[in-house]
Amino acid sequence: MLFIKREFFKSLTVIFSHTRIIGQNISLLCLLLLITSCRTNEKEAQNKEAERLIEKAKIFINTSTNEVKNNDSILYYTNKAYAIAEKTKNKALQGRCFINFAGRYSKQGEYKKAEKEYFKSIELFKEANNKEGTALAQLNLGIIYSNLKEYYNSIKYCLLAAKFYEKEDQKKYYFTILVLAQNYRIIEDYDSAKKYYSIYKENILQTNSYLEIGQYYLGYAAVLENSGSNPDSIIYNYNKAMSFSIKSKNKSNLVVAYCRLAVYYCLKNDFKNAAKNIDACSKLENDPEVLNKKEIYLAKCIFYSSTDNVELAEKNGRKALEYTEESDDVNRKNIYLSLASIYHRHNMNDKAYEMFSLSDQYNSIVNNKANLDRIQNLKNKYEHDQSVRDIHSLKQKNTIQSLLLIIAGILLVFIIIITIILLNRRKLKAKSKLDEEIRKQQEINIAEVIKAEELERRRIAEHLHDGGGAGISAAILNVSVLNDIQEIDPQELHVKNKNILHQLRTVYDDLRTISHQMMPNSLIKAGLPNALKEFVNSVDNNKLEVSLYIHGLEARFNESVELIVYRAIQEIVTNVIKHANASKLKIELIKDPEGLHIMIEDNGIGFDKAAINDQNGIGIQNMISKIEFLNGTIDFDTSIGKGSLVVIYLPLFD
Repeated sequence: MLFIKREFFKSLTVIFSHTRIIGQNISLLCLLLLITSCRTNEKEAQNKEAERLIEKAKIFINTSTNEVKNNDSILYYTNKAYAIAEKTKNKALQGRCFINFAGRYSKQGEYKKAEKEYFKSIELFKEANNKEGTALAQLNLGIIYSNLKEYYNSIKYCLLAAKFYEKEDQKKYYFTILVLAQNYRIIEDYDSAKKYYSIYKENILQTNSYLEIGQYYLGYAAVLENSGSNPDSIIYNYNKAMSFSIKSKNKSNLVVAYCRLAVYYCLKNDFKNAAKNIDACSKLENDPEVLNKKEIYLAKCIFYSSTDNVELAEKNGRKALEYTEESDDVNRKNIYLSLASIYHRHNMNDKAYEMFSLSDQYNSIVNNKANLDRIQNLKNKYEHDQSVRDIHSLKQKNTIQSLLLIIAGILLVFIIIITIILLNRRKLKAKSKLDEEIRKQQEINIAEVIKAEELERRRIAEHLHDGGGAGISAAILNVSVLNDIQEIDPQELHVKNKNILHQLRTVYDDLRTISHQMMPNSLIKAGLPNALKEFVNSVDNNKLEVSLYIHGLEARFNESVELIVYRAIQEIVTNVIKHANASKLKIELIKDPEGLHIMIEDNGIGFDKAAINDQNGIGIQNMISKIEFLNGTIDFDTSIGKGSLVVIYLPLFD
């Protein structure tokens, strides 16, 4: 009983001990969570402070003035925000800081520096997977490129921004569309400009923003004007722009509308309406809010020139020149041309000539710049189109990638199985075809060899019959005659015996010649080189000069190979002697690691290669068959009147 109590108390002690440890662990975990929570709250507080500083800097960026104090304030607040964002490792906030840095440079007109800052912000936003920040930086970069007159780059980044804003932020989407429309108008892609102005119109007509509606009509009228549209349509849109600019009290847009209307009414000889718009321009001429005074003076110059008021046309033309930058070649050309036109109509020829000359100078500059711009635009257009294609291609790839992966997985197994089957079938088919070709070739070669041997036997038989056979028959006849004679004069007998002996020797010589032709004695005993030398020496040098060159034939070949080579050379040389009418013949035999090369060349009359297949050329046909039987090749290079060259090649053989 005492033992049980003791064990019971031990168990309780262990339980309390474990409970205490668990309690300590829970306390530590709670403390850790509290510390983490505090740190998270601290980090969130720091990030909020950074956001506040960024927004404060944006106030100075968006102010219309460009004072040093404002720029210093932008830098001060943004640097403080960036230090916090760097400490908290918040890439998105760092990206927003770089947008502020870029905005500061843009405000000062330092667009190239702003460009670099926007690129840094895009990189940071992408690292943070912040699509909204990326789109904002891309849109701002597009505006920067517009200011730099790099319109194709501007279009590229505005399209990227529009892709995001179309679903996420309609206000910024339509603003981006407006920038795109203006860019396309400037690069003279009027179809695209009309397309984006139409998209922009769908939005702004639903709003009550007279300013935006006025800007739309002003931009669209400029597109129609530049694309050579109907003047009535241009006038309609400029009137709309004028109406909404009056409602929005935007005097700069209003001046442009008045001026363009005055010019187009002049073109239509509607000087009454032109005068109304010129009067409206004149009322705004001294307004401090109106900065585009050049437009006013240029319109007045054109109006007074059209109405033959030389003095006022000249006065306003000179004023327009004062407000026109030296680099503005197009407007300066138009001003000089207007002045030249009115001087010419009033017979002020000296002044007219001076103005025409100046106009022509600027026209040349404009044309040169236009050509350079056209070349650059073509290059930029290509790069832009390539970029658009790349974006479109990437979008398509992302859309079908999942489907392709599934299909690819199924097809891969199927293709592997089919490929293995097809490869095996192809191998078997190729092997079968090769075996069949080898069998056929062997049959052809055997048939040709048998045919050649049969022809050779026939030729030998003819030689034996015509030569040896006839001689032996004559000798037998003479011996028979002697046997039939009972009595004969010894001297006559001597003569008869001498004739029989001569006939037998002749038969012997013929048989020896035939034997030598079948297998030359020198070929059997001394080998191919010596047999060829002996054969060449037997040729009459007075009729045909033969040269023989042999290299690498120290070791002997198979007896049948030597005989085929010997017969081939013998056949060719015999044909040269009989038919070529040649004075020189060159024979070369060269053995190298690949095989035996034989070249036989003469300077004779040549022959028609088509005659090789003639049935009468049995000797050549036999020779070709035997060479092909040894897997060799024979080529003839000849034409009538140009000699001949025969090249034989026999592969390596034992």
